[in-house]
Amino acid sequence: MTLRARPALDALLVAALGAVAYGNALACGFAYDDGLVILGNRVVREGTLGEVLGGSYWGSLAPGARSHGYRPLTILSYWTEWRLAGEAAWSWHAVNVGLHVGCAWLVLATARRIGLDRLAAMAAALLFAVHALHTEAVTGVVGRAELFATLGVLGALALHARGKMAIAAVVLALGTLGKESALVFPALAAVEDAARGRLRIRLSAYIAYAGVILGFLGLRWSVVGHPLPTFLPSQLDNPLAHVGTPARVWGGLAVLGRLAALHLAPLELSADYGLGAFAVPVPLQSGWPWLGLASLALGGGLLAHGLRRQRPVPALAAGLYVLALVPVSNLLFPIHTILGERLAYLASVGFCLGAGVALGALCRRAPGVGPLVLLSLLAAHTVRTLVRNADWTDNVTLFDAAHRVSPGSARVQNNYGNVLRLRGDLPAALESYRAAARTFPDYPDAWVNQAGVLEEMGRMEEAAEARARAKAATEAARR
Repeated sequence: MTLRARPALDALLVAALGAVAYGNALACGFAYDDGLVILGNRVVREGTLGEVLGGSYWGSLAPGARSHGYRPLTILSYWTEWRLAGEAAWSWHAVNVGLHVGCAWLVLATARRIGLDRLAAMAAALLFAVHALHTEAVTGVVGRAELFATLGVLGALALHARGKMAIAAVVLALGTLGKESALVFPALAAVEDAARGRLRIRLSAYIAYAGVILGFLGLRWSVVGHPLPTFLPSQLDNPLAHVGTPARVWGGLAVLGRLAALHLAPLELSADYGLGAFAVPVPLQSGWPWLGLASLALGGGLLAHGLRRQRPVPALAAGLYVLALVPVSNLLFPIHTILGERLAYLASVGFCLGAGVALGALCRRAPGVGPLVLLSLLAAHTVRTLVRNADWTDNVTLFDAAHRVSPGSARVQNNYGNVLRLRGDLPAALESYRAAARTFPDYPDAWVNQAGVLEEMGRMEEAAEARARAKAATEAARR
């Protein structure tokens, strides 16, 4: 099955399907970290341009927050939009959907550039446009950092391939200022160059890219005091940071396994996978690390095959998946969270390119079945994305859904207690808060919320004890 290239029509179809899948996101409000990063962020609401450009990502949002993140482009976009749209959440979501469509267009352009035919390229781009795993990055407003980084990486790759190295360096800088995950770009550019046999003749470009990276790290150092994060993530956010290296590596493989499963079938999605969501240390007999190891072996094998045979398609698809996913898996080093669906957004480009190749081949070899499989897959993802978007309406719907998927997570237990409290079920809310405190005894919010419910129930002595525990937990968190 061969289709004649129609670039404008193809781009329109990708945009249309992406808009359909994420259209109901415009009905959502602000949820989860949106409240802290946007609504509760003085810099976004009242800050000066100097504060936007000269403040750390989390440190300027929450007093005492331990972070050395520096993402001024992302904060600048929030600062600008607050002045244009205020609390009109639909506008914030519309911007994210537009950025996501832009990423899908770049997936289409990347697929064409590395040699996919029209059918395979369209399959890859359309799947990326509707994939349900992307909802946290697109429908959660603060997922915008992932969108900026992906635009930066894919845009810089396209410019690099066309020999426009200086502009590629500028786009890399912008992507990195959106989120530091764009730093993977030089490695991906090297993969594509090596697969095309032109790595040596472009060494000067890599010197320029190294300059951009060093400049970013220097700027970050001057603003937040460290070129790289130096703090220990909270056990609540990332229990893998609190175990030995062998257990962390095994847990990182489990994260890769879970993300591989979510790429294949994003049926159960959660806003939180922190402490209590799954066992840490991960048991040796768990299937997740083995699945992660298999996905890593497959990706590494395809990458090596593409480089050895100088085939850009398997090289770049596998390179995007492996090189973008491994750094956010805790496999090499602990990061700020144990697992985040939004962190897989850039790696999804590689997954969708590989899926596009497979779906295109199926359509060519089985013209009676292949197109039906492709259309069914796109329809299933579109429906799943529409359903998942509705979960992000507000914190009530989000943590109601999270409790069904990650009921053991301490943060989910605490926030689900808030849901029950709003519904007037104080005894159930109290038990949910207590479950959160049992999972993580040094969780101040869980103790504060217990105290509030106990006061509403007239149990003042127990409330006083809970407030004392909250104070002790807060002091422990500061140490």
